[in-house]
Amino acid sequence: MESDKEFNTRGGTESWPVTLDRSGRIFVPIELRRSTGWGSGTDLVIVRDNAGDFKVMSTDRFIENVQTHFSSEFGDRDLVAELIEKREQEASLEESSS
Repeated sequence: MESDKEFNTRGGTESWPVTLDRSGRIFVPIELRRSTGWGSGTDLVIVRDNAGDFKVMSTDRFIENVQTHFSSEFGDRDLVAELIEKREQEASLEESSS
C-alpha cells in the first residue's frame, strides 16, 4: 500500500504522514524505504535538533555527517595523536614529580 506523500515546496523537502503505534514504533512508508535502500534490520539513528525536531537517518549516514562536521571543524589535525601526546606529557610530569 502506497502512503499519502505530502510535498513541502519550501526547500524541496518531502514529508510523509506517519503514526506512532502503542509500542512506540513508526512505520516507514515503502517508497521511502526503497529510495533510501533501508530494509529489515537497517540500523537507524534519530537525531533531535535544538528546536526539538527529529530527523531519521541510517547509522552510516549519521557517521558520515559527524565525520564531515569534525573535519570542517578541525581540518587535518590528528586529534588522537594530540590526545596521546598530551597524556604522555602528563605522565612524564607525574613521573618526574614523584
